[in-house]
Amino acid sequence: MFFNERAEIKRFQGCLVGAAVGDALGAPAEFFSDKELVKKYGKLTEMVGGGHFRWQPGQTTDDTDMAMAIVNSVVELGRYDAKDIASRFVGWMKSGPRDIGGMTKTGLSYIADGLDHRQAGWLTLNKFTTAPNGSI
Repeated sequence: MFFNERAEIKRFQGCLVGAAVGDALGAPAEFFSDKELVKKYGKLTEMVGGGHFRWQPGQTTDDTDMAMAIVNSVVELGRYDAKDIASRFVGWMKSGPRDIGGMTKTGLSYIADGLDHRQAGWLTLNKFTTAPNGSI
């Protein structure tokens, strides 16, 4: 089997779209227990919007925003650059997103204050007793 760059790009684009669609579908369910979710929506199969952040139907969350910051960095630079990605995350944080986790905001605030992304990560990790998956 040979490498088909065009097909790989299409697959990658499909993955991004699929992730964003799943994020938007699940956005209204964020922070609800299973019971609360079933009571409010039944089975969530359509873009309904709502939830704790009053999402519009089809609106994506911080997860998609941050994933796209990574993608844009890699596409523009042609390589992975953690410092550039951290800078993009800080820019996103400063834009005032509707949804940003406390641990993520803490780490990005350290970077905005001039710390290296590695130092900011260690300081943030040591500040919190639990680490939600969004901060990963």
